[in-house]
Amino acid sequence: MVAAEEPKVENTTAQNDASQGAKVAPGEAFGSKQATTQGPPFREPSKILHDLRDHSADLVREFQIFIRGIIERTKLAVTKLIVLAVLGVVALLACASLVIVATSMLLGGIAGALGELTHHRWIGDLITGVVVLGGIGALGFLFYHRVVVLTRKQVRTRIGEHK
Repeated sequence: MVAAEEPKVENTTAQNDASQGAKVAPGEAFGSKQATTQGPPFREPSKILHDLRDHSADLVREFQIFIRGIIERTKLAVTKLIVLAVLGVVALLACASLVIVATSMLLGGIAGALGELTHHRWIGDLITGVVVLGGIGALGFLFYHRVVVLTRKQVRTRIGEHK
């Protein structure tokens, strides 16, 4: 096995002077061009401020790009939502027209059959119209009556609970 060599550390002139008891001028060991001590090298404050200004400008540009991305994604999501809503309305209209046409054909067939049985076309149309409209009216009345009666019962039970 080869023994690992320890890294050689070279002392600077200022460190040699300090270790030998010589007086070191303030800032000489850390701020002089001769010093190579640990830590960041000395930089002028104006250079630091210039770098800080550059980095903050980069940060602002990156933040603007980030915000633009969020805005674009939001626009895309809203556009997609609008397109889906329009497609939903179109599908609803298509289904409604399908039901209307199917109902019309069914009622026309029933009226035609009744007209053939009575040998008068208008009697089949009349009977079918009266039955359909009467049925719709009866269903509407029953639905309304049921809702009103249930609502009254619920109100009475709530009033009775509060007494």
